Amino acid sequence: MLQGSISFVPLIYDGLVGFAQQSYEMYRTGAAGAIFSSDTGQFSKPTDFDMPYVIINPKDGELVKKYMSMQRMQLTSMSCPHVAGIAALLKVHHHDWSSAAIRSAMMTTANMYDNANGIIIDMVTEIAGTPLDFGAGHVNPNKAMDPGLVYDIEVEDYINYFFNYKRLLTNVADGSSVYRAMVNAPEVSINLGTDATPQSDYIGNFGYLSWYEVNGKHMVRSPIVFCICSLNIY
Repeated sequence: MLQGSISFVPLIYDGLVGFAQQSYEMYRTGAAGAIFSSDTGQFSKPTDFDMPYVIINPKDGELVKKYMSMQRMQLTSMSCPHVAGIAALLKVHHHDWSSAAIRSAMMTTANMYDNANGIIIDMVTEIAGTPLDFGAGHVNPNKAMDPGLVYDIEVEDYINYFFNYKRLLTNVADGSSVYRAMVNAPEVSINLGTDATPQSDYIGNFGYLSWYEVNGKHMVRSPIVFCICSLNIY
C-alpha cells in the first residue's frame, strides 16, 4: 500500500491543463500518487509513467475533484456507492441471498469502532457517538461475507411486523451451530434535541441484541433504540 498523500493538482497553461506543471508539483510535494487532470494524456508515452499516477481529461477531473472534496463529510450520499458496491459483491458470492439477508449481513457485522480501534466520535459534538449517529457502525465487507446468521425477511413479514415483533434468524454458515443471545440493556440517555416543529422534548436510550456462536467465531449485533417523547404544541 502506498504511504503518503494523494495529490490532485489541476493547473491551467496556455488554455490547456499543464501536465508538466502537475508532474512537477507531484515531485515537489513528495506525494505517493496523483490524479492528473489533463487534455494531453493521449499523447503520453509509457516511459512517462515513472511514478504512480493516472491521467484523466479535465471534464472527468472536475468530477473527481468534487468527489474528493466531499470525502471528510460523513453523508449518506457518500456511503451509498460504497455500501451498494459491497452489497453487489455479497450477491455475487451468495446468489441465493435476498436483499434483506444482504442488508442484515452488513448491519449485524459492522464495526462499532473506528480504524484506530477507538470509539466512533460525533463530528459535531466531538463526544462518543451512539447508534443514532453511526447506525449499525462501519461496514466490514469481510465479516459480512460470512456472518453466520442473517435476519431474512419477506413482504409478508413487514406487514406482520405491525402486529408481531418476533424475528426469525437463518443459519447461513456451513453446518449446524448453537448461538446464545445477549442483551445489553440501555446505559446511556440521549438528548435528541428540541428542533422539531411543533416543539418536542425527546429522550432516547439504546442497547444491543447480540447472538454469539457457542465455540465458534460468529457474532451478530443489532442496535435497539427507543425514544420517549413529550409533545408540546404552541
